[in-house]
Amino acid sequence: MKAELLFVYGTLYPDLAPGTLKAMCSNFCSQGTIEVEGVLLDMGSYPGLVINPGLVVGASEDQLKRLEKVWKLLNFSPYKVHGELFKVEGTDDFWASLDEYEDCHPEAEQSLYFRVKIKVKSDPGFEGAWVYVLTKLPSKIRVIESGDYRAYIGL
Repeated sequence: MKAELLFVYGTLYPDLAPGTLKAMCSNFCSQGTIEVEGVLLDMGSYPGLVINPGLVVGASEDQLKRLEKVWKLLNFSPYKVHGELFKVEGTDDFWASLDEYEDCHPEAEQSLYFRVKIKVKSDPGFEGAWVYVLTKLPSKIRVIESGDYRAYIGL
């Protein structure tokens, strides 16, 4: 098992995780709250993150092109998106479960999310963290202007 960092901004918070993932998410080890540059969207029963592509590290060329396209189409000034950085034990089964929940299929055109690594600021400096980011925009765009999903839903 390899310990990795995961940036969580929505329904992967341990107390918001769905029943199928609740046990796994309860094992996440918080490394503190952080902010990333992007735009948080209300997707209905969950949020979606459009990330500043300049934060992405290690994505394929095709993934980066799709993320840049979404960023340009959104055409919003970036906000600070609030979330929490968690240390996770990143086994293949762990990532497969999260990818399935997030509708993440790295090379598939119909994939709603990509899991990419981004630069994040954390003690003692910069580390890469995995995050799920939108690959396409919903038909109706509702921005969560606070950038804080927990506050948005009243927590």
